[in-house]
Amino acid sequence: MVDVKHVSAPVQELPVVDLAAEALPVKFENNVYWHWVLEPAIEARMSPTEAETRVVHDALQMRLQLQGIDASAQKPGAEPKPESKPESKEAPQPESTPAANENK
Repeated sequence: MVDVKHVSAPVQELPVVDLAAEALPVKFENNVYWHWVLEPAIEARMSPTEAETRVVHDALQMRLQLQGIDASAQKPGAEPKPESKPESKEAPQPESTPAANENK
């Protein structure tokens, strides 16, 4: 949910006026009240089993999205398949070298 609200500064906080307000032996209060009308979540209208299934499915979709896997290609209930990483083509390292064997 995103909402933008604007509040004006109270008069006693305006430049120059705030100096005089600080010098006065009066306590100023500034109360701002907000009101939002909220709707119940979709899961609140489902049975507990359906809600749990939906939450788990959404969580898996988010995991796939964060891992960079195309979530639309996955079937519901299928285990996510991570992208295969290309194998490195480095030459295998020998377990021992002749110089290492001479020191033994």
